[in-house]
Amino acid sequence: MLILVLISFFMISLQSFYSHEVQAPIYAVCGVILCMLLAAYKILKRESVVVSGYLVAFLFFYFLSFGFSLMATLGHGGELSVTRALGYFVCICAIFAVGIIIQAVSLSKVLFFLISVHAFVFYSQFILYYGFGFAFDPLLLIMGYKQSGWAAVSSMRFWVSL
Repeated sequence: MLILVLISFFMISLQSFYSHEVQAPIYAVCGVILCMLLAAYKILKRESVVVSGYLVAFLFFYFLSFGFSLMATLGHGGELSVTRALGYFVCICAIFAVGIIIQAVSLSKVLFFLISVHAFVFYSQFILYYGFGFAFDPLLLIMGYKQSGWAAVSSMRFWVSL
């Protein structure tokens, strides 16, 4: 279960990998779905599920902010967007699922894994670009389009200025 939890959290952390064809961050959506399936599996398996007070408080404030934003939208003559409301409730379900799943694994292990993977990719890009002049772009490799941040650093050469 730990491997599936790490994969789902890693996929959720890839929310900036936005697919223009689907018009959604497809990896994050798949990670949320996997997270919800793992939580449903844990509930159906009848494992002990404790809903903490922090989770209830967080969900309360999330619902409260949803109510305020709904009132502000209706009060200012705005239109209700079904996709936004659906996304809001999917977020609530995902938060609840994460609260259930995190009880099965160590939060420190999950955070260590996420930070390690992202730091490894960051430093790999840094060393490959500034050390060897090779622009490693995982977004281009996975999604098929370039990162938007490369334009700013393409004219800057770190090692040449030393």
